[in-house]
Amino acid sequence: MTNRPSDTCKSVAMSVYLTSLMFSTIFGVPLISAQFLTDSGAASVQLLHSRSACMLGAGNELCWQSLVDGGLEIIARRLHGSVGRFPGGTPSNYFNWRSGKASDCPFPEGPSTPGRWRQWVNRSGLTDTVYVVNQLTDNVADAIAALKAHRAEGQQIRYLELGNEMYDESDPNIVRKDKTPRDYAIRMARWTAALKEEFPEAKVALVGERWNPGVPPTREQVWNREVLQDPVSWQADAATIHVYAGGMPNAAPAPWKYPAFLRGAYAYARGNRQIIAEQVPQHLRVWVTEVGVFPAGPLDGTWLQAMYHATLVAKLLEIDRVDMVLPYCFVCKDPTAPVVNESGGRWEVTNKGLVLSLIFEAVREASTLSALGFDEAQPLVGWRAAAATGELRAVILNIGNKTKTLDIGGFWDSAVGPTSYTLLAAKSPEDMVRPSARPERIEESLEKNELRLSLPAYSATLMRGGV
Repeated sequence: MTNRPSDTCKSVAMSVYLTSLMFSTIFGVPLISAQFLTDSGAASVQLLHSRSACMLGAGNELCWQSLVDGGLEIIARRLHGSVGRFPGGTPSNYFNWRSGKASDCPFPEGPSTPGRWRQWVNRSGLTDTVYVVNQLTDNVADAIAALKAHRAEGQQIRYLELGNEMYDESDPNIVRKDKTPRDYAIRMARWTAALKEEFPEAKVALVGERWNPGVPPTREQVWNREVLQDPVSWQADAATIHVYAGGMPNAAPAPWKYPAFLRGAYAYARGNRQIIAEQVPQHLRVWVTEVGVFPAGPLDGTWLQAMYHATLVAKLLEIDRVDMVLPYCFVCKDPTAPVVNESGGRWEVTNKGLVLSLIFEAVREASTLSALGFDEAQPLVGWRAAAATGELRAVILNIGNKTKTLDIGGFWDSAVGPTSYTLLAAKSPEDMVRPSARPERIEESLEKNELRLSLPAYSATLMRGGV
């Protein structure tokens, strides 16, 4: 759950491609129908700057998620996320760790206790947890007791988030607790000291405010200055931000507008890069503990919107100070958001979950990430991830309406090359905006020295191999 301000941001201006109508294929398999275009020549690619690895995972909203559902555990492991969020969302500010419930949510799926969370972490393959500390309706002693209970279950206490969206002036309890942002900063300075004394290995993050293209409420306008930049906050290690892209259309765009729609994600990544550089002190790292879109509409659950989510996540990784990105949400009631949905009494991975799973797998267990640079104006976004074991993975998104032939020798050892790939692509322009339509999935091995790969329009590709 999140507070989403009204958004007047317009789509980023761009020129779009539309020159002919023809079929495109990959290795002889027809994938894309008429309105999906072919392109001549091969796009060159090279490694750009490298950065330390970033943790990724689908953010939890335990208000609506069971921690003892075997089917969900299996799906979560297959998504390859490495970090979860406990308990997640607005209920974090009203969460009672002893009962495992929050006063603002019925928790119909049962209590979320430390023991159940330990079981979920172990069975879903998570390696880390961001604990959202209830500093709104708890005292610091009880918050420490809650974290001790998690530690007693064998969980490491490494990442602590001091509340959820405490800049939200629409919640009277928040304003009553901290009349001004600086009141929050002063209060959290005491909490930070107490938490670090009990958990010296933990990194503690203050709530930060994201970039907004419109004019946010007054409390949000001054939040970063009065909280993050105040000297009283010197003990903090990081700031959290929740990136939500507004302006989702109330009607599905025409196929020729798909590229412009997807490039809209660039504006939100660029705006948050700017606000981090200008308003978040250099000594603070950044945790993006929620990422999503709004408002709900006809694109919810579609491959087009899934590619938008993936593009936004991939572009946020370009901000070197971002240490984690948690798209909202694993299971929840927000129609724009779920990675997993219930359908006909069974759990199924949404289009958003399918594409994010490729990015999660690429980054999981990586020690370094290297951005991929493409020819100017190429509608491609990508990263190569390198593990300490020597294993390489790369994920590339084609957000344009043309098939691109990629020369991968520029970012992979030409003597070896990738050994396999997984590719997801819509079957037709109409399927791009049909919530029930799932992308074509291709799993293939690559021959040694096979250094060219065709990427269909609006596709996501994960390559695997070694050096």
